[in-house]
Amino acid sequence: MSVHLLKTLYVLIGPPAVGKSTWIRHYVPTAKVLSRDDVVERIAKANGMTYDDTYVSPDQTLEMGSVVPGMERFGHIVPSILSWREKDFSIPQSIHVKATDELAQAAKTYANSSSDVVIDMTNMNKENRAMFMPYFGSDFRKVAVVFNFHSDKLLSAIKQRAKQRGEEIARQGGSKTISGEVIDRMVTAYEAPEVSEGFDQIVHHDNSEFLLQLKQNGDLNVQESDSIGVVNIVRNIIRTISGK
Repeated sequence: MSVHLLKTLYVLIGPPAVGKSTWIRHYVPTAKVLSRDDVVERIAKANGMTYDDTYVSPDQTLEMGSVVPGMERFGHIVPSILSWREKDFSIPQSIHVKATDELAQAAKTYANSSSDVVIDMTNMNKENRAMFMPYFGSDFRKVAVVFNFHSDKLLSAIKQRAKQRGEEIARQGGSKTISGEVIDRMVTAYEAPEVSEGFDQIVHHDNSEFLLQLKQNGDLNVQESDSIGVVNIVRNIIRTISGK
């Protein structure tokens, strides 16, 4: 029987600071990575802005087309492309549109490569997960990797880690703030992945011990231990030419 090694698309699912980038370094360090944060930060810098600047929004009571005194560098007020607010500033919104276009082009390129691919975003709802998955065809095994964040203690640890990361970035001259309120909003809107979305496999990665240790020690350099079985799940996935 003829077999071949499938390429794998890993869709990471979890809020900011849950350990997705650590997971990539640990388990699939050679995979190509689609990261919205990295692209947004780079485009923002090219436009004289920080990552945080791209998430600044206007007072929702102000008129469309108006420019806010003291905030001229953000452009004028335009209809938001986001479902949960009505208005945005034109320049930050244009940066996010450019980032989405660039990520789509990268997805097309990666889909035609011989490498595994990771979608390193929060992917907390079906709409977000459906944005880039269609670029990857039947030559990819599609695996959802769901991170554990379902307890008050874990969410507290995640928020602390996000705060510490933001402070570290600030010390290095950057600006990337993810508030506890933003994390809470993502968790509230969470939709668990389903096979009907196109996944061949849904696996769960529990690094709660790692996160709680970070919270206790306050040390961003603590290394995560291997989760039993995860390496075997995410590597060496094969199928026959005739089917999955």
